[in-house]
Amino acid sequence: MKVYKEHNASLALLQLLVGRGLGNAVETDCALLEELSAADWVLAYRYAAAHGLAAVAWDGLNRLVEEGRANVPKEVKLRWYGHTMIAERRYASHKAALLALAEALAGTGIRLVVMKGASVAECYRVPAHRECGDVDVWPLGGSAEAVRDLMKTLGAEVGVDSPKHIEMEFRGVTFELHREFVTSVLLRSHRHLNCRLAQLAAEGGPLFGRDELICPPAAFDALFLTAHAANHFKSEGIIWRHVTDAWLATGGAVPDEKELSRYGLSRFGRAVYDVGHWFFCEGSSSQDSLSPDACLLKADIENLLDARPKEGGLVRRKWQRFWSRRKVCRLAGEPFYKVFWRSVWAHLRQPSAVGRGVG
Repeated sequence: MKVYKEHNASLALLQLLVGRGLGNAVETDCALLEELSAADWVLAYRYAAAHGLAAVAWDGLNRLVEEGRANVPKEVKLRWYGHTMIAERRYASHKAALLALAEALAGTGIRLVVMKGASVAECYRVPAHRECGDVDVWPLGGSAEAVRDLMKTLGAEVGVDSPKHIEMEFRGVTFELHREFVTSVLLRSHRHLNCRLAQLAAEGGPLFGRDELICPPAAFDALFLTAHAANHFKSEGIIWRHVTDAWLATGGAVPDEKELSRYGLSRFGRAVYDVGHWFFCEGSSSQDSLSPDACLLKADIENLLDARPKEGGLVRRKWQRFWSRRKVCRLAGEPFYKVFWRSVWAHLRQPSAVGRGVG
């Protein structure tokens, strides 16, 4: 990883592979491909996987191989291919579980807004290659408790129940039934944001051809994905997949800073847009157009993996990672001391989340 950081090749290669994988028309410099060793390709795979973009990068890698521009060791290709197959199977299981739940919801008047994951995946060239973790849904026309009770009749198991969401296991997939889109603990602006997101979500269209599943509109994603990334940025940092999601879901549109400013997100939203524009439209060689905020965000993403603590127990590592964010929190619209006290209060309300994080 450090060899890549020194030569700035890891990020340049990720840009190249992801750009090709998404069908990006911008021509990226391929000269670096001639200098890569077998060890470099291993690091390239690890870097892409750590940033949640290995499956998308795999698509780009195949294009380069077909063009005869990439000589990738067989063992690296097999590992990369295996990672992509796992992503495809996870996506298929998520889709099947959502469709089964939609079938059960038919006639109840409840519709599920699918946040991130499967809905954002629809913006990717190959939806199954948008790597997902759990399924986040918000019930429109009902409550999280009503959906929980319905899922229990289908054999789902109830997990952690927090003020923000209820965790469920259904058909081997973890669902989070949200009571609110973004955590509003001690944040009045986020309470208003949740109301606005509910309005926008209702304007979405069907997902997977089912009216019971809502794919939110771009205006929703512009707000929600920015707020979601900002919360991650304040507590632990974000990865390149966060930037990719925001860029693709909004079609690369310039953010509505007036709308974002109502919720204290204009500065961060603009930085995410600028970094996304640089990543997808300008190429790795040009950084002159980046604003100071965008430079700070880009550097933070690049350094994130090396900066994460690797020693000590889970709680200690979590605290060290949280403490390391104290100098960059203001970019996301909130000073560190407020982030700290909100986190303390949230954990007091939900002590079981000390080692897991709070929604």
